[in-house]
Amino acid sequence: MICKLNAILGCCIAKVRRWPVPPNWTPSEWMQEVAAHGAAAGYEACCQFDPARGADPAVFVTSRVMGRVLTRYRQEWCFATRFAPWSEDSGGEAVPRSSEDRNENLRDAVSRLPAADRWLVSQIFWHDRDQRDLALELGISQPAISKRYRRIVEHLREVSGQVWQPNCRR
Repeated sequence: MICKLNAILGCCIAKVRRWPVPPNWTPSEWMQEVAAHGAAAGYEACCQFDPARGADPAVFVTSRVMGRVLTRYRQEWCFATRFAPWSEDSGGEAVPRSSEDRNENLRDAVSRLPAADRWLVSQIFWHDRDQRDLALELGISQPAISKRYRRIVEHLREVSGQVWQPNCRR
């Protein structure tokens, strides 16, 4: 089984090469990261494989490797969309922006929100309040809070030029 692992890893890495490289990674560094995670997942899958279950070992290992790599890929893109300091310059190319500029733009955008929207953002971000609790407090439904919150975040994204997702969860 271990002897087939290199062939399986090669096939999985060939699939991943077609995916866009996450920001903040060079293509070669990203492929090394993928190979390391894939190898670890492949070895674990080989150790966990139980032939008594009647599954094809190659399919079992491939699914475990691709699952681990896909999870890592999603984590990187989630991080990149929340924290990547990139904006587009006049030529349409992505260029780094300073964190001071980003923070100032975001602070300015938040300060321009209506008082009720600023209160909602502060309750969710800084006071770590749950949307259900806020809905009960305001006497409206949780989906209404969620819709309002998404609208506020989208507005802040547009106004500040920020590339971020405040609640990136799996």
